[in-house]
Amino acid sequence: MGSYAPTIPFQTFLDYLAPPQPEFDLNATMQSLKLGSEPVLTSSNRWSKFAKAPRHSQGPDDGVFSPLPEIFTKVVLAIIANSDGKLKDDNRTVDFLQNSCQISTSAERDDETQESRPDGYLVLKDAKKEDILWADIVLSCEYKREDGSDDLDDVRIHPSFDIACWAHFSY
Repeated sequence: MGSYAPTIPFQTFLDYLAPPQPEFDLNATMQSLKLGSEPVLTSSNRWSKFAKAPRHSQGPDDGVFSPLPEIFTKVVLAIIANSDGKLKDDNRTVDFLQNSCQISTSAERDDETQESRPDGYLVLKDAKKEDILWADIVLSCEYKREDGSDDLDDVRIHPSFDIACWAHFSY
């Protein structure tokens, strides 16, 4: 695969790679994300924390996508609230972190793994957040403001596994 992260359609990710959907009401969750004093989703299903589409924003990608950890937290809370008590925060196994400056470490000490800096990642909830290990990363994310293949190789990719996580999708 060289220096490119494979990309797949979001529905393919859900159908073949994601774990089975837990027991919560998806429609009620979507509605609750659109309601309240600070809705997370707009009526047109865009993340409300993005004043404009990321492709039209100025500045570095990590600044443009800085709302993602807060969005993740609010989505998790909405899922819990719409699970009829079946899910609790204790059931959550991952945290979303965003830190493109931190280098994830590996037992392997080759240059490629030591230079990898994902823009964001889902990391095991119990992992130490000060020293992220590749073994604790469930999904690494690379932010892009535009669709297409230009500049996909702006980071080195961990050789064993990586999926580009496109921040502009919504379910």
